[in-house]
Amino acid sequence: MLYWPGASVVHADVHEEDAFVEALEKAIQLALHSEGYSGSDISIVVRDALFQPIRQLQTTTHFKPTQTAEGTKWLACAPSDEGAVERDIMSFEGSEVNVPPVSAENFFRALDRVKPSVSKEDAEALANWQYGDGE
Repeated sequence: MLYWPGASVVHADVHEEDAFVEALEKAIQLALHSEGYSGSDISIVVRDALFQPIRQLQTTTHFKPTQTAEGTKWLACAPSDEGAVERDIMSFEGSEVNVPPVSAENFFRALDRVKPSVSKEDAEALANWQYGDGE
């Protein structure tokens, strides 16, 4: 597991060194893109990223059945996919749908949408006060 300071956890299946390096690079990119964000801002970013796969499913018009370890699950797909059935998310029981996993791309999109609430000048003034004499 790689920790994103002040926020969430970026998971990496580290079966191979390449996967670890890729996950580490994404974690570093996320950290660099989140510079200037407060803890509260990061909380909003995480919430936005976590809900992106759900929002994607809400606009999906076609699903196809797939076999998983838990049995048959419905996977969002293009209308042209073989086995595609026109349905909306509300026609399923919650456990019937294969929800896409949250990815680093979801976090990058969230960072583009959620802007920091503290200006750079305010953050610098606070840092100067905190590490200065407190005045």
